[in-house]
Amino acid sequence: MPGILPYPWQTDTSIGDWYYNRDWKYRPVSWVIHLLVDIVSKNGNLLLNVVQRPDGSLDPEVEQQLADLARWFETHGEAIYGTRPWAVFGEGPTRVRGGGFKEDFAFGPSDIRFTTKGDVLYAMALGWPTNGVMAIRSLARAAGEVRTVELLGAEKPPAWKQTETALEITVPVVPLNPWTCAVRIRGAGLKPA
Repeated sequence: MPGILPYPWQTDTSIGDWYYNRDWKYRPVSWVIHLLVDIVSKNGNLLLNVVQRPDGSLDPEVEQQLADLARWFETHGEAIYGTRPWAVFGEGPTRVRGGGFKEDFAFGPSDIRFTTKGDVLYAMALGWPTNGVMAIRSLARAAGEVRTVELLGAEKPPAWKQTETALEITVPVVPLNPWTCAVRIRGAGLKPA
């Protein structure tokens, strides 16, 4: 979907072909994670087909992908499970088009998606900022008061500042994971700038 739907929706896709095909190349785990985050930010659910061999076993690549997904969910699951969309699904240069079989997008660190749970706003960059700064334009000073920012997976809160143009969060130069950069934000009266 290109935007937030007012009612929950579901889509499905496969990490490979829809049946076991030894000539098929599996999708990278980054593709699965980015697609999932984009869908959840728009009030959606993702049903993922995990390709099995005819005897029910898994190829080593599939086992590795499931292990990588499990590792990602250990840190980022709170920004996915039980969340709701924010006032906007996200920001960034990549525009998603709706429709069947349109799921290949070149997401990057400037593409940020939002979810909420209780008084927490989550912002997830679909890649790690190479310049060491996660800039969220939707949370510029006009968006309301940001009070705390925590980097998921980090031991200490990052340095941050809310400017007229963006919420600027200093992140480690060495990525905590290769797929996303996610923060937990609390504030007062937050609405997109």
